[in-house]
Amino acid sequence: MKQSLKRLVIDSATAYLYLALYEDQDKLAAVYQIGRNNHSETLMVELQRLMTEAELKPKDLDEIYVGIGPGSYTGVRIGVVVAKILGYSLNVPIYTVSSLALLASGSSESMIVPWIDARRGYAFIGVYGYDKGVLKVLREDSYADLASFKEHTQGEYVDTNEPRFDIILQSGLYEKVEDVHTLAPIYLRKTEAETNLSKG
Repeated sequence: MKQSLKRLVIDSATAYLYLALYEDQDKLAAVYQIGRNNHSETLMVELQRLMTEAELKPKDLDEIYVGIGPGSYTGVRIGVVVAKILGYSLNVPIYTVSSLALLASGSSESMIVPWIDARRGYAFIGVYGYDKGVLKVLREDSYADLASFKEHTQGEYVDTNEPRFDIILQSGLYEKVEDVHTLAPIYLRKTEAETNLSKG
């Protein structure tokens, strides 16, 4: 029986690419870097670099965790597709995590409002907080007018925050994927193509 679990974490829903390797709740290696709309080009390169740094091979992975949004339509898809391919080919379980929960995990404030720019004054936004050291969802992730949200909700607003995946593990803010083929991102709004189609 394995003494520890090797975990890969992927999130590409924001302008920042986040990749991390954990052994149980201990971070082995991680990258959190701003992209230039090029997560599709850098994700696999950075993942290979991290695996080398942590002296791991793909077959060593026991679990994969992926941020499924909400966030950039293209960005979210990149991370989810890579997680699906790896999970299926390696035959290891995949777990989903809110990309906003990942943002929130990087803060220790009592009230955290993670948000991701959705353009035109709107944002993907949620409210999280700690209860006896455990990160909790205080308001479900939503798509909202950012200025209006700020008028009615106090807290630390964060749109850039390197995640603390150990916090996510401790808080249980993840869900196992039962069928890898049904794994899909969460967008919380129609894509531009869908909007244009409905207008037509």
